[in-house]
Parts: sequence; C-alpha cells; structure tokens
Amino acid sequence: MTGNWPEDSPPASPSPPGNHYNMTTALRKVSGPTQPSPQATPNANSPSATLSPLSNGLSSPNAPWGPPVTIGASGKSGKFIERLQNENASLRRDYNVERSAKEEAQKSLSTTKGIEAKFRAENERLEMLHTTNTRAIERKNRKIDELKAALDAEVTRRQAAEVREQQMATELDNTHAEKNQAVSEAHTREIREKANADALKDGLHRMQTRYERQVHNMTKDLGAITKREQENRKRIMALEVSTDQGRREINNSDEIVHKMGSLLNTYKAEHETMVERLSKEAEDFRNATHERVQNGERLVREMQETKDKMNWTMNLDRLQKESNNPTSHGITKSSSKSKGKSKR
Repeated sequence: MTGNWPEDSPPASPSPPGNHYNMTTALRKVSGPTQPSPQATPNANSPSATLSPLSNGLSSPNAPWGPPVTIGASGKSGKFIERLQNENASLRRDYNVERSAKEEAQKSLSTTKGIEAKFRAENERLEMLHTTNTRAIERKNRKIDELKAALDAEVTRRQAAEVREQQMATELDNTHAEKNQAVSEAHTREIREKANADALKDGLHRMQTRYERQVHNMTKDLGAITKREQENRKRIMALEVSTDQGRREINNSDEIVHKMGSLLNTYKAEHETMVERLSKEAEDFRNATHERVQNGERLVREMQETKDKMNWTMNLDRLQKESNNPTSHGITKSSSKSKGKSKR
C-alpha cells in the first residue's frame, strides 16, 4: 500500500503533512525485505520465524501462507509492529484525505479551468477595452492638447483684448476729458458770444435810434426845405408876375427877362431834380449807413450852395435890372424886401 503512494499521487497534488511525510519516508526506507536487527532477529525455531516480511514490514491479513501475527508475541517486535500498524492506519486515513483532496482539487481544477477561460475571455475583453480606452485616452489627450492650445490662444486673445480694453478705456477717458474741456470752452465761448451779442444788440439799438433820430431830423429838414421851396415857388410866381409887369412896362428888358426866364427854368429843373434826388436819397437814407448820412449832409450843403447861387443869380439879375431900368427900382426893391422877409 505504501508502494502505491508515488504512482497514485497527482502531479499537482499538495504535499502531505510533515509528520506523515516523514513517516512515509521512514517506511520507504524500510520497504523491501526487512533487515532484522541483531537484537530483534527471531529464532529460527520461534513462531515468528514463519512470518514472511511485507514491503512495509506488516503481515497481510489475507496472506494464505501464514497465520496473523499476534501482538505481544515478543516485546520489541510487537511494539514495532503495533507502531507500524498504527502508522499504516494513519497513512490510510491520510491517503483517504489526500484522495478526497485530490478529487476536490480535480474538481477545483475543472472549475478553475472554466474560471480561467472566463478570466482569459475577460482578460481579452479587458485588453481590448484597455486598447480602446488607450486609443480613446490618446484621442482625448490630443483633444486636451488641442484644447490647451486653443485655451492658450484664447488666453492670449483675452489678454490682448484686455490690453485693448484698457487702451480703449484710457482713450475713452481722454476723449471724455477732451469733450468736457471742449464743452466747457464752448460754454464759456457761448457766454462770451452771448455777451457780445447783447452788446451788439444794444449798440445796434442805439445806432438804430440815432439813425431814426437823424432820419427824423432830416425829414424835418426836408419838410423845411420843401416849405422853403414852396415859398420860393410863391416868390418865383410873384417874380413872374413882377417880370410880366416889368415886361409890359419895360420893352427894352426882353433880353434880361429872357435870361432870367432861362435861369428860372434851369433853377426849376435843377430844383425838381434835386428834390427828387433828395427824396430818393432820404428814402434810401432810412436804411443807409453813416456814409449815406454824410452823403445826405453833402447834398444838403450842395443844395444850400445851389440856393446861395440862386440867390446870388437873383441878386445879380436885380442889380442888372436896376442898372438897366431905373424906373423899375421900386418894384425890384419891393421884391427884394419880400425876399429879405422870406430869408428872415
């Protein structure tokens, strides 16, 4: 039985416990023909000499060639045999345990092979998943690198935008300051222009009042001139009457009267022209400047000069008339008196 242990043990079976292993080793050492010790060598005539030794030193109960060995036949041999029998029983129990363990190990091996196949399939699936995940991770890493590059570009763009924003804020502040300064200057300029406009309005009002006063005075002067002209016309009419009377009285004064008529006609034409011109200039003078006022004054002076010339001509004519016709001295004297009254 001990000789079947090495053959029956599986290749991957676990080793027996240490004590059993040592005991088996000890039995294997004594397997084969038992080497009797000098002290335990039985006598040839003893009953134990009929025992045939086994491979393990025990007698087989089914051996046909000898009776079973009884314990206690001899002292040391009996104890040895008893010890061997106990060890054999223990080995049987260990063998049964080992066989059960072997069967369980085979079952576990079958189960383990199935589990191993499952594990291999799971490992292949995990390897495939690992490969897929690795590729996905690589793609994600590339995507992360792209996103990092985009993020860096965005950060650079935002920094540039912040710099531009700061520059624009500075420019906006400068623009606001310049605008406020321009508004303040415009407000000051507006106040100054308003004051200048008020001053110009006052000056224009004063100038308009002065011009209106001057126009009013000139209108009054023109009315006086017109009145004097009417008086002169009356005098002229009186002179014409006197001239007609003198012509009827003095036949030799036709040439002088003709000259006087020519002078009167010239005076009338000049006087009417002058009156029309003065009326027009007086009408234009209401809206004219200081130069027109000076022109009006100049015209008044010219009119006065014309009047003086006319008076001088009339005096000259009177003197000539007096010198040529002493009889008409009274008429001329009366006319000169009327002229003097009109002058006064």
